[in-house]
Amino acid sequence: MAKSHSAGEENLAVEEASNLIREMKTMIARGLRDPSYRDLSSGYFRSPPTSSSWKNSPTPFERKYAMKLTSANIQDLRALYINNLKKALDMEQKITKALPDLIEKSSDSELKDAFRTHLEQTKGHVSKVEKLLEKNAGHAETETCKVIQGLTTEASDTIKDVTDPSLRNIALIGAAQQVEHHEIAVYGTLRRWAEILGLSDDARLLQSIEKEEGNADHILTQISERVNMQAAA
Repeated sequence: MAKSHSAGEENLAVEEASNLIREMKTMIARGLRDPSYRDLSSGYFRSPPTSSSWKNSPTPFERKYAMKLTSANIQDLRALYINNLKKALDMEQKITKALPDLIEKSSDSELKDAFRTHLEQTKGHVSKVEKLLEKNAGHAETETCKVIQGLTTEASDTIKDVTDPSLRNIALIGAAQQVEHHEIAVYGTLRRWAEILGLSDDARLLQSIEKEEGNADHILTQISERVNMQAAA
């Protein structure tokens, strides 16, 4: 039999819930207005709420809730620039892992060579972005790039789904060019932000990466003109 609760117990529970909601609203307001109220190293607040509903050791929900408020702390263009450099590093690292599969599954020698060349370029891009992060943030760490995660998943699915070698070459080029177009957009944006911030050395380095991505896309377009006709024959 379910245990019954008195009206007094129910009222106490309602009051506790109301107090918790008020404290959460206060926490949000203070956290957004005053960055010093937040402990960015742990993702939690320095002065946790005092209600008995919030323990000294936060629950997973409380920790996730507090960390969401302090996740990136982007308050100016420089912080936005650094955050997107971290995403660019994650992007390049993921591409470095994905390209060997494209090389293996391609049946066209020219396409294989193009992928091999770009793999080496991508390794260089990883090194360059790491240096930019070390210069601007003191250390190189990544922030998840959700876009490239989706694109590389699509490429992997294409490899599995398309069994005809000629048709697969076309599909691989399409998947690779989607990635290239995203990279071109990323580095064009970062280059412009670097120029606005007065980071001329950064801008030149980012422009060089952007140029290599554009060249890689152009090479794939040239290969596709021949490969497309072969698959259609």
